[in-house]
Order: sequence, then structure tokens, then C-alpha cells
Amino acid sequence: MTDDKKRNERTPLEHNVERLLGLVDGLLLLAAGQEGKLKLSPANCDLAGLLKGQVVSWSPLAERAEVDLSYEGPGFFEAQVDRAAIERTVTNLLSN
Repeated sequence: MTDDKKRNERTPLEHNVERLLGLVDGLLLLAAGQEGKLKLSPANCDLAGLLKGQVVSWSPLAERAEVDLSYEGPGFFEAQVDRAAIERTVTNLLSN
């Protein structure tokens, strides 16, 4: 079974746990001043979908803080990006 097929069979909870572990690892490297150890892995991705997913993930916290959080942009936007780096950046921006 390929890694992509295994990844598609994961539950949403497993996917979110894996994503959060990657974010925490990256943030720990940044906090320790070891940015150089972060490696970029650009790949084709629906950037709009990635950003919409981040809005969904952060919406409960935003609602509790009485902050409007929404995505306004194209429904689909293909780009070559590092998903983990985008998630790390969005997480950093929204958490601050």
C-alpha cells in the first residue's frame, strides 16, 4: 500500500493529530532558534482548500474569543507550496 493510499484511509482525527505534531515540531525549532533545520517540501496543492481548512480548524476558538474568522477567496487555487510551512505560518498568525 502506498503512503498516499494510507494517508487517505486515516480518520480525520488521525490526520489532525499528525498535522498538529508537525506544527509543534516546527514551532519548537523556531522557538529554539533553529530555523535552518526546517526543510521545505513544496508540492502541488489546493491552497484555497488548505486555507479554508485552517479557518474550519480555528473557528471554534475564534467563536469563543468573539472574533470573526472567515475565508474569502477562490474556491480552488492550485499552487506549489509546502503545506506544513503554510499551516505553521497561519497557525502562528492566528494564535497571535
